[in-house]
Amino acid sequence: MSTANKTTKKRKKKKKLVKYNVGDTIEVESFAGPRVYQKVLEKVKSVSEYSNLGKVVVNGCWGRFVRRKDLQALKKQAVPYTGKEKLSKTKSFTYNWQVLRVIKKATK
Repeated sequence: MSTANKTTKKRKKKKKLVKYNVGDTIEVESFAGPRVYQKVLEKVKSVSEYSNLGKVVVNGCWGRFVRRKDLQALKKQAVPYTGKEKLSKTKSFTYNWQVLRVIKKATK
């Protein structure tokens, strides 16, 4: 028997999660496509229990955009922004697995 006929499934390499704190600026892969910078406002870890799904754990953070060009890039991808929003007023949720890297650590 030859080993060429056997099909092997490739396993996905498990990605390490990036550690960040409140106040850090992080780079995020958004659902719309572009990579955007966000400043972390609040970390979230919640567990919900459902009868048909079981336990659902949500790990992530609330953040605001740092750069105007990120808002414009999301607008090009049909995210409903006018482009005139104040960056300090934009708030979005990010899951931990979407965080690519920490750009700037918070000052103490």
